[in-house]
Amino acid sequence: MKTVIEISDGTLKKAEFVAENRGITVSQLVSGLIEELAVLPNSKQHEKPWMVGFGALSDLAEENHRILELIEDEFGVVDENDRR
Repeated sequence: MKTVIEISDGTLKKAEFVAENRGITVSQLVSGLIEELAVLPNSKQHEKPWMVGFGALSDLAEENHRILELIEDEFGVVDENDRR
Protein backbone atom coordinates (compact mmCIF):
# COMPACT_ATOMS: atom_id res chain seq x y z
CA MET A 1 0.00 0.00 0.00
CA LYS A 2 1.25 3.50 -0.78
CA THR A 3 0.47 6.53 1.34
CA VAL A 4 1.48 10.12 0.77
CA ILE A 5 2.56 12.19 3.78
CA GLU A 6 3.65 15.80 3.98
CA ILE A 7 6.73 16.68 5.99
CA SER A 8 8.94 19.73 5.95
CA ASP A 9 12.03 19.85 3.77
CA GLY A 10 14.25 20.02 6.85
CA THR A 11 12.67 16.94 8.38
CA LEU A 12 12.98 15.07 5.09
CA LYS A 13 16.68 15.92 4.85
CA LYS A 14 17.21 14.63 8.41
CA ALA A 15 15.27 11.44 7.62
CA GLU A 16 17.31 10.89 4.46
CA PHE A 17 20.53 11.33 6.44
CA VAL A 18 19.44 8.88 9.17
CA ALA A 19 18.19 6.35 6.63
CA GLU A 20 21.41 6.54 4.63
CA ASN A 21 23.50 6.01 7.77
CA ARG A 22 21.41 2.96 8.65
CA GLY A 23 21.60 1.58 5.11
CA ILE A 24 17.83 1.68 4.59
CA THR A 25 15.37 3.72 2.57
CA VAL A 26 13.39 6.63 3.98
CA SER A 27 10.26 4.54 3.47
CA GLN A 28 11.73 1.74 5.60
CA LEU A 29 12.76 4.26 8.25
CA VAL A 30 9.29 5.81 8.47
CA SER A 31 7.56 2.41 8.42
CA GLY A 32 9.81 1.12 11.18
CA LEU A 33 9.23 4.15 13.37
CA ILE A 34 5.46 3.94 12.94
CA GLU A 35 5.49 0.22 13.79
CA GLU A 36 7.63 0.91 16.86
CA LEU A 37 5.23 3.58 18.09
CA ALA A 38 2.19 1.45 17.40
CA VAL A 39 3.58 -1.62 19.18
CA LEU A 40 5.16 0.13 22.16
CA PRO A 41 2.99 3.18 22.90
CA ASN A 42 3.50 3.07 26.67
CA SER A 43 7.00 1.69 26.72
CA LYS A 44 9.74 3.37 28.74
CA GLN A 45 11.82 3.07 25.58
CA HIS A 46 10.24 6.33 24.42
CA GLU A 47 11.17 8.28 27.54
CA LYS A 48 13.81 10.93 27.20
CA PRO A 49 17.18 9.53 28.37
CA TRP A 50 17.62 12.26 30.96
CA MET A 51 14.25 11.37 32.55
CA VAL A 52 15.40 7.91 33.64
CA GLY A 53 16.91 9.10 36.93
CA PHE A 54 14.18 11.52 37.97
CA GLY A 55 12.53 10.33 41.15
CA ALA A 56 14.95 7.45 41.58
CA LEU A 57 15.92 8.62 45.07
CA SER A 58 12.53 9.91 46.15
CA ASP A 59 12.33 7.27 48.86
CA LEU A 60 15.41 8.88 50.46
CA ALA A 61 13.84 12.33 50.86
CA GLU A 62 13.79 12.16 54.66
CA GLU A 63 17.40 10.98 54.81
CA ASN A 64 18.49 13.73 52.42
CA HIS A 65 16.72 16.31 54.58
CA ARG A 66 18.41 14.95 57.71
CA ILE A 67 21.85 15.11 56.09
CA LEU A 68 21.26 18.64 54.83
CA GLU A 69 20.29 19.73 58.34
CA LEU A 70 23.49 18.19 59.75
CA ILE A 71 25.55 20.03 57.15
CA GLU A 72 23.74 23.30 57.90
CA ASP A 73 24.29 22.81 61.66
CA GLU A 74 27.98 22.14 61.15
CA PHE A 75 28.87 24.65 58.46
CA GLY A 76 25.99 27.10 58.42
CA VAL A 77 27.43 29.51 60.99
CA VAL A 78 30.33 31.59 59.71
CA ASP A 79 32.67 33.12 62.24
CA GLU A 80 33.35 36.80 61.52
CA ASN A 81 37.11 36.17 61.95
CA ASP A 82 37.01 33.56 59.21
CA ARG A 83 35.72 36.05 56.66
CA ARG A 84 38.91 38.10 56.70
